[in-house]
Amino acid sequence: MKTRLFPILFICSILITSCCYNIDCEQSSLKFTLISFSASEMDSLIFRKFEANSNFKIIKDSMLIGDINILHPYSHGDSVLLETYNSTYIKFQIQPGYDYQIFIPGASKLINISNIIEIPTQKKNCDISDGNHGCYNPITSYKIDGQIKSGDYFFVHK
Repeated sequence: MKTRLFPILFICSILITSCCYNIDCEQSSLKFTLISFSASEMDSLIFRKFEANSNFKIIKDSMLIGDINILHPYSHGDSVLLETYNSTYIKFQIQPGYDYQIFIPGASKLINISNIIEIPTQKKNCDISDGNHGCYNPITSYKIDGQIKSGDYFFVHK
């Protein structure tokens, strides 16, 4: 019985691994938290997307969020995490390939985001469902108002 089981397992393992292939991971998005803004200051946000390295001159897209609650904010004390990367209401994501501005009219606050750098990666996929299954290119650095930052998360202070 053991002698029959080994060849069957060997053939099955070859068949399973031969179906695997590399997939390109998706772009990551920067996430951010607003800190110390009052509810009235955060009643609206304006997102602007610019051609990369255009010194915020060549606008590609913009979006006004008049009701911040559609972004599913998560509040904790004086902080509000905005999940623009996972929202069903907006298409706006802060990703490599463009420069961005976030304007908070109620606080007259403008944030410039530029030079977003990611590392293109691949993942071996052996699943026939053909999805990327949470595979994202890591963001290594970016600039907020000219200062170099790392990671995929930043804070906006009042």
